[in-house]
Amino acid sequence: MAGGRRVGAIAFLLCCPIAAAVSSEFVSVDRDNIVLARERPELDALGIPAGGFRIYPSLTVGTIYDTNVFDRATGTGDGFLQIGPKITVQSGWSQNFLRFTGDAEIERFARIHSENNERYGVDALARVDVTHNMVVELDALFGRRAETRGSSGDVVAGSRPIIFYDAGGHISLTTTAGAVTAKGRLDLDDYRYNDAQVGNQFFSQRYRDHRATTALVELSFPLTPAISAVTSASFNDSSYTNTLPGLAPLDSNGFTTLAGVRFGVSSVTTGQITAGYLRQSYRAAVFPTIEGVNYDARIVWNPTTLLAITATANRSIEPSPIANVAGIVADGAGAKADYEVLRNLLVNLRADYLREAYRGSDRRDRRVSAGAGIRYMINRTLQLGVQYDFRDQTSRGAGARPYRGSDVLLQLTVQR
Repeated sequence: MAGGRRVGAIAFLLCCPIAAAVSSEFVSVDRDNIVLARERPELDALGIPAGGFRIYPSLTVGTIYDTNVFDRATGTGDGFLQIGPKITVQSGWSQNFLRFTGDAEIERFARIHSENNERYGVDALARVDVTHNMVVELDALFGRRAETRGSSGDVVAGSRPIIFYDAGGHISLTTTAGAVTAKGRLDLDDYRYNDAQVGNQFFSQRYRDHRATTALVELSFPLTPAISAVTSASFNDSSYTNTLPGLAPLDSNGFTTLAGVRFGVSSVTTGQITAGYLRQSYRAAVFPTIEGVNYDARIVWNPTTLLAITATANRSIEPSPIANVAGIVADGAGAKADYEVLRNLLVNLRADYLREAYRGSDRRDRRVSAGAGIRYMINRTLQLGVQYDFRDQTSRGAGARPYRGSDVLLQLTVQR
């Protein structure tokens, strides 16, 4: 619901140092990407020992100039300061695992003070090694988020950033029996929205409050030493707590299926390609059922030890933030290249494409974005980053929102 350039700006450096410093399968590291996954012990944060735990604090400060802050047809530019403190506390046990994370993102604009906002989140994760072949994961989170400008959730023209809260958790089980690996996962999330504010007026967003439940089952088994068959099925239910007068409720349920192969040809080429079917049905008869082909693919190619190229493509059904539109079919594709110029100097290039079809409406959006960045790891404590991103959305139909913009980021991270 809330992603995009400003969230990604802090994440550009903030996630990477912690990922390098923390040795855990739960950290968000691209394990197949030979450049990002490479260990750099002489540059990793050491953390602060605390009994059987280790504490990893960091602070990222970035200055950004955006040529189109509101992502509207007529752009208004402004510069702003982005501050991102983060702390991770994790266990160092040989068996089982605990991790606690807290982070925040604070934005202060030079001229458009109505865009100033604060976001934060806390997360607690536990892994229980039941047996050698069975692992249970439990996770709980709470966060204050903001809808990213230009995203489908940014629905009220001229409003301050729309704030919402996400409280949730998940439990998962992974077990291996012979050559077969089975995974099961249950996700529970509760979303609550603040009103959108335009000047002294407030527009209720309570019709977007909902509880989302998703259950997933996945099976995989080897076909050859380098190729495994994989199949999965997921079931979801969204229950909305409020409905605008005169409009239909947005409650829905549905399922997805995928089947395909997971492969690893040595460490040069790895990935997964799956295809299947998806369907989402709505309680109100006025909303059409969404169904069709489903797909998800990701391929990582490491042609040399210094270069990694990643390609992705996927389809999903997203909840609509518009009261008279039930769902959005999102088709995305992207490509990214990471290159290690020096051991402490990384360069990245990326290009992404997103097509969104608002079912029950004639609105169609197509968004193209591209970017390039440099990450310079000075030492264990300091890292510098520079990033440039461009975005262009074409849009047609009711409520169409075409825009174009770009932003440039200069960032410093201090870590312990």
